[in-house]
Amino acid sequence: MSSQIIAGRMATVRSIFEDVLMAANAEPDDKTLIKYLETQDVHFRSIAYEAAAMSRALSDIAAGSTLQLWTAFMQLTKPHAVQVHIGLGWALAQRQPQILPAISDLTPIMQARVLDGCGYYDGMFRSRSSVRDKIIPEEIKAHHLRAYDQGLGRSLWYTAKGDTAALLKLINGFTNERKPDLWRGAGIAVTYIGGCEEDVLNDLFNQAHPYEIQLASGAALLARARAHADTPNPDAELTCRLWCHMQANEAVQLMDDAEPKPGDYPEAYLDWMRGVERGIVDALG
Repeated sequence: MSSQIIAGRMATVRSIFEDVLMAANAEPDDKTLIKYLETQDVHFRSIAYEAAAMSRALSDIAAGSTLQLWTAFMQLTKPHAVQVHIGLGWALAQRQPQILPAISDLTPIMQARVLDGCGYYDGMFRSRSSVRDKIIPEEIKAHHLRAYDQGLGRSLWYTAKGDTAALLKLINGFTNERKPDLWRGAGIAVTYIGGCEEDVLNDLFNQAHPYEIQLASGAALLARARAHADTPNPDAELTCRLWCHMQANEAVQLMDDAEPKPGDYPEAYLDWMRGVERGIVDALG
């Protein structure tokens, strides 16, 4: 039953993304577009904002501009900042301009969100190179692989079609150095899609060893994104309780407390994740 629910939710996510991308391409007025986005299923509304952000960024890239349309959209949608930056990553990965110069004005934490989007896109649409052949884009290889791999890890839950054994096989095909970030991404995706029963979540936590803390940190990341976008759901509550030994609001507080302030130095995102992981270890006892 769990697998049927997960498959249905994944299909819903795909449908929302495709419908919103088409609508955003046809609607140049951001305020009108946002009204439409707010009509989407609250549990998966974030994917609507990702699709709209991708549309605006693709228009910028096609026009050779400096993300003017995307920036204007982003300014109106700050509660969905995570999704809007991930959507930018989708666009950059699809069109493949030089990614790092395009995002140089963003904070390192938001750069990580964009690179997460790049990794997710490559995992979904370039799986032969990124998953089978383990090819890493040269621009990302040196300093930004961990954020990229988080997005790649998110895509693997979709590739596995919600099957935990298939997910484990996919992640185990990578080197140990890449597994922590892949597991964090998988934790985000599992928590976002939801639909897993408690025994499945507990088994996945055990199977993730020795990267179960990274898996749990993905649940905390997703809980925070949902809280900021005001789209909470029972699945985030469940995964945080089982994997982090805390309620979703406590996971959000942990994320807030651990976030570097200011977060404008290159290692800010990784320091943030390390702080979250320490908090989860403490909670697990």
